Amino acid sequence: MQPDSIARTLQEQDGGRYLTFGPGVVYDRGSNDMLLFHNESTDGYGSIQLLRYWSFVRAAQRIPLEYHRSFFVHPPDQVLDLLQVEWVVAPADAAPGPGWIEVTRQQGSVLYRRPSAPPRASLVTNWSVVPDPDRARAMVADPGFDPSSTVILERDPGLSSAPGSDGAGSARFAWRSDNAAEVEVDSPGPAVVLVRNAYDSNWRATVDGRPAPVLAADYLLQGVPVGPGHHSIVLSYRDRSIGLGLLGSALALLALLAGALALRIRRPPFEDRPSAGPLAEQEMPVAAHGLEPARIQGRVDFRRLVRFGVVSVIATVVDFGIFNLLVIPKLLSPVVATTISYSAGTVASYFLNKWFTFRGGRDSVVHEFGLFVLINVVGLAMNNGAVALVAHAMGDNTLLLNLAKLAAGAATWALKFLTFKRWVFPEQRPAAASPHRGSA
Repeated sequence: MQPDSIARTLQEQDGGRYLTFGPGVVYDRGSNDMLLFHNESTDGYGSIQLLRYWSFVRAAQRIPLEYHRSFFVHPPDQVLDLLQVEWVVAPADAAPGPGWIEVTRQQGSVLYRRPSAPPRASLVTNWSVVPDPDRARAMVADPGFDPSSTVILERDPGLSSAPGSDGAGSARFAWRSDNAAEVEVDSPGPAVVLVRNAYDSNWRATVDGRPAPVLAADYLLQGVPVGPGHHSIVLSYRDRSIGLGLLGSALALLALLAGALALRIRRPPFEDRPSAGPLAEQEMPVAAHGLEPARIQGRVDFRRLVRFGVVSVIATVVDFGIFNLLVIPKLLSPVVATTISYSAGTVASYFLNKWFTFRGGRDSVVHEFGLFVLINVVGLAMNNGAVALVAHAMGDNTLLLNLAKLAAGAATWALKFLTFKRWVFPEQRPAAASPHRGSA
């Protein structure tokens, strides 16, 4: 889908957010354009809304809204300032107000620009501490509140001086990725850097490389306290529940693997089994089941496929775990990170497949491992190609990068199973017995 003139104009501008007027415009423009074309909107999307923002929308305007919708009908100026609204999309017959500049039109909608929008980050030297979040929300939602002169905090910022320091300062905001940003600050004295992004307890901050608190500012925004001088603030989003979920999944898989290995140990070795035929016959003798060899081989291949799937999941957890540990904190580029993580998963896959899935192999371990590495190099090229393509087209979007790895992994999965079974870990069939003739 190609952007229309309004979406294209918003893409070309390096400015503030846009807001939509009218329920129909909100649904068509606010809910879809921000996902399709990466334009920042204030309207939220379905149920993916932070509770503070959801509550603020309802406190700032006394109109009935469906529980899953959050939008403004006629927001006052202090709301536009708090949300850093620079653009408004409105129906052609409903101009937002005087002073707005018409930029472009598209199918009954008009894009207006607000010339007095504040920057994404500001230096504020006056603050008030209001410990009660509900009271703070009521104060911020009051039409008489001036967000340009003071900031409402819910706990003490821990600065050495009282608010109200004189002198001008500056704060320059820049996104580093979808979940990380940096702010360069020059402050004449103790101040709070007000970042007009939604507050959440999972946001973390460092000031000059040292941890610093991210405070709830003006109820729904972020505030970072700083002292006088020049400072570099790095903001990053870290949700511990994601790591705990990955850890729980890894532990569950390890438990399954341990159970499978325990069952394997209880089985007699191949040489002690009654059949001396190929691996398929050893695992499921013909006489015991009365099955044709083709059906026996099919069942054995199905068992191998299940084992291969278990090993693939474990190797994928290793791969994705290391990848995200390197990419989320921006330690390495996505392509370098996927090379390291894929290599670690490859080593785990080799040993698990040799001992658990195929139980075969070549006489020459060097030849066997060489083929294994060669096939995985092909898989690595597919992984790197997918990640590089998405990184080039979409930027460092962690979700899309993981989806690209998942798609490439699914494509290489079938390739690996077939090539491993045929060339890397072939069945070791016994040599045919020499014909024996009796004496004449």
